[in-house]
Order: sequence, then C-alpha cells, then structure tokens
Amino acid sequence: YQHGAASPEQADRRQWQRLQAQAQILTQQAQDQGLTLTRLEWLNALDLANQAPAAALDRGYIPWLAQARQLHMPEAEAILWARTRAFLDPDTGRWNAPGLGNTVQAISADQARRQRAIAATVDHLNATGWPLPTGSPPF
Repeated sequence: YQHGAASPEQADRRQWQRLQAQAQILTQQAQDQGLTLTRLEWLNALDLANQAPAAALDRGYIPWLAQARQLHMPEAEAILWARTRAFLDPDTGRWNAPGLGNTVQAISADQARRQRAIAATVDHLNATGWPLPTGSPPF
C-alpha cells in the first residue's frame, strides 16, 4: 500500500478497508447481473480490483463475465476473457492499460499469469488441508 500510510500496520488496515469496499461493489454488480460467482471468479474479481480498480469496478469485469457465461465459455477461459476485456475503455473502445503495454496480447498474458497464480494457490491450499471459506462469496 503506497498511499500515505505511516506504518505497515496502517497500510494493512487501509488496504483491508479498500478491499472490503471493493468487495461490496463487486457483490452488488454480481447481484445486478444475476450471477453467483464461483470461488475462482470471486478471487479473480478481487485480485483485479486490487490491481486495477477502474478495470474491475468501472469497466466491467462482472458484466464481461456474465457475457462469457452466456457464450458458454469454460470457467477459466471466461475469467481470463473478462479480466482482459475489463481493460477496454468503454468510451473509446481502446485498450487502457499503459503499464501492460496497451495490447491485447500483453494484457491477456499478464491477466493469465495472475489467474494461474490464484488457481495454484487455491490448489495448494486444498492439497494441504488449509480450510478455505465456504458459502457464497464474499464468504
């Protein structure tokens, strides 16, 4: 967290508050789309909100995910498709991810990397018996 925290503890508190607020927005967006998110869809939504709030919250990860489901994409493909398309600027139709090169290839590669890391972490936790939250996101 790099926005003026006076200590690591304060940074953690601020980041946690930010993620909680983002989770509420994502939850409402999913409800508005009539979606019940899977664990991986939810974790990817939160990760995208953490990485690029505008992409996740303003540009439509959740609506893109709803569209991917309507296209009957498998879960992993739908998540990547929605994560990538969330970087499309709805006003211009152009990619808006300067830190990722503003190309669909670079954006998709970065989002796939992050998606794989999340899936690997969940797999590791499942394999080691670490209890993951149950119930509907946001758990």
